[in-house]
Amino acid sequence: MKKKVISVDNITKEVALSTNKTIKILNNVSLAAYANEFLSIVGPSGSGKSTLLKSMSGLMQPTTGKVTINAIDPYRLRPSQTAKMRRHEIGFIFQSYNLVPALPVFENIVLPLRLSGQKIDRQAVVQLMDKMNFAADLNSFVANLSGGEKQKVAIARVLLTKAKIIFADEPAGAVDSASKEIIFNLLRSLVDQGACVIMVTHDIELATKTDRTLTLKDGKIEQIFTKPKVEDLLASIEKGVSTLFKLMLWQFKYSWKKWLGTLFVFTAAGIVLGFTFIGSFSTINAHLNNGRFNPVQFFAIPAIFGVITIILIINGVTRLLINSFSKDYQLWAVLGANPNQLSELVSGQMMLISLIGGTIGYLLSYPLTSSLYSWSCSTPGMKSFPHVTMYLSPQSFVFTILSMGILTVIVSFGDARRIFVGKQKHFFKFRKIRKQGMSPVRYLFSFAGLLGLIYLYSLFFQNPVQVQSMFSGKDDSLVGTYSNLFLLLTIVAIIAFSLLAPLILPFIVRLLFKITSHNHLKTFTTAYYNVLSKRSFLKSVIVPLFILILFTSYVTYLSIDLANVSSRRDSSELIAAFTLFLGAPFIIVLANIISIAIISSSQRNESIYQLQILGFSFTDLLSEKCLEALLYAGVIFFVGIVNNTFLFEAILRAAQNTGVTVKDNWFSIIYWPGVISIIAFLFIVIIDIAHIYRISTRNEVPEVIE
Repeated sequence: MKKKVISVDNITKEVALSTNKTIKILNNVSLAAYANEFLSIVGPSGSGKSTLLKSMSGLMQPTTGKVTINAIDPYRLRPSQTAKMRRHEIGFIFQSYNLVPALPVFENIVLPLRLSGQKIDRQAVVQLMDKMNFAADLNSFVANLSGGEKQKVAIARVLLTKAKIIFADEPAGAVDSASKEIIFNLLRSLVDQGACVIMVTHDIELATKTDRTLTLKDGKIEQIFTKPKVEDLLASIEKGVSTLFKLMLWQFKYSWKKWLGTLFVFTAAGIVLGFTFIGSFSTINAHLNNGRFNPVQFFAIPAIFGVITIILIINGVTRLLINSFSKDYQLWAVLGANPNQLSELVSGQMMLISLIGGTIGYLLSYPLTSSLYSWSCSTPGMKSFPHVTMYLSPQSFVFTILSMGILTVIVSFGDARRIFVGKQKHFFKFRKIRKQGMSPVRYLFSFAGLLGLIYLYSLFFQNPVQVQSMFSGKDDSLVGTYSNLFLLLTIVAIIAFSLLAPLILPFIVRLLFKITSHNHLKTFTTAYYNVLSKRSFLKSVIVPLFILILFTSYVTYLSIDLANVSSRRDSSELIAAFTLFLGAPFIIVLANIISIAIISSSQRNESIYQLQILGFSFTDLLSEKCLEALLYAGVIFFVGIVNNTFLFEAILRAAQNTGVTVKDNWFSIIYWPGVISIIAFLFIVIIDIAHIYRISTRNEVPEVIE
């Protein structure tokens, strides 16, 4: 008598489309699977095949009914027990491959073995891949593989674990006919050795080679065949309208929620621009915009720092959104949309959100503008500025909204088009360059920015009189000259770093990995590759925080060491200077972090699900995500210290040339990098812990219906 390894009793699966509407994907399904059996499941798209497979395997809990694996209900296990079962008893071959893009081919294959502490035989892996006609390099990243090669990697991972129960979703769907035969024979050999293989497939011919086949239609088992024939299966399957299409319509209807994640950034930008235009137009309409104490200059300062920050942040947000909706854009491209049309779609949606955020920010900026200007005028250094009554006006509102909309459209369209064109075309000549995320044009601009940075820095070591003639007005002091030069150096450093970030940041991550002792941490390698592979997220997080470090260090050194020492400013003036210069970038960067957390939430969930399926326990997941956060914080700290080393040396040279005594010492270069990297670490860890806790308590994978 055959041993029953899977039992499914009257399970149903319902998915909520809205608060009062659900759709039933599985409807009272019952079946059993046995050791030494090859069971296939066929049916039209949307019939519930993949949902049934996930419910049987413990990845998606049914709404009602019961599932047991080796007489154990997987949905009643603790997370650690579930992870143990997935490591030792169950193997998964997914239609989507479920490979970790951050890991090379070899590491993907042996990952379950590493987690379970088993010995890894590289030669055995090589022999297996040769047997499957795998042509790619085992050290290459899976992102560079074809669909067929990815499927072979996923299958090899399962074969090496020698699992006794294997769930396969279209295991040969992406390979050629010769490879399909090899893969099927490998699965058949496992069955002959006592395993149970349950396979979902659209390939009727392949299904006829299995021991039993069940046909699924509208979430119900239509028929079960033993040693089925092609004509029997074809007669049993009627193709109809897929419920998948209905779900896609509903998903699209609610996709606007993810776009609203950018609202925080645009609201913050609206506050900054609103502050500038409300203050400026209030001053101009009161005819107070002249003379030495012109308030318009006061109101323009946040806009200068804010616009630089928002341009660089929009770049990262655009890339994250495109990655988040990549499947939708790939589908539209297949249907005939060109890069310009896709870019217009992205920039148009971002413009609409920016107008909403700009309006909210404009209204919020009014009380801020009045109170901040009134308080600033009470400080000793600004008592000579005139009193200005702030009020909302059509001009300030229109300028705020137009500036926001035009800036967003230009930046997001340019970024989106560059991404879509880069995905569509293969610049074979520059393929090695593009692997670093850098186009030849970007290299050119980066090189120019680097030369400009070197030139400006060299001026601090030249004759002060010559420098003063280049960067001063007729009434500027030598301290004012170096203050202007210091500001220009800071802005060029921001531009150069943002251009070189795709090249610099992965290098720093690799450097931290090499210099860190991590052999005793089994999840460190996965964390490293995860950080390295998510380059868009890496840049979106690091660049804004680098800007914040740069601006805070700039204002600190300028206010406390250079300008303050020479003018003997009191504490209230220093606070006003910090608020004026740092308020805009701080608000925008903070909003950007919140937006990134919202936009990337689904991707972070998928990453956690993926690791959980591969056997990561709750503790493993916590360890892996904490190490990821530590790497991000390490990168922030590293770039911050390197930057501050050059900034502080520039301040020392400027102080020496102006006869000013600097209050800070070299220890000051770690102040802001340390504070901001700690904050970033805590923020990322808290977000990931929340995702891990929610997913672990739910103990299922995302509901994907097929």
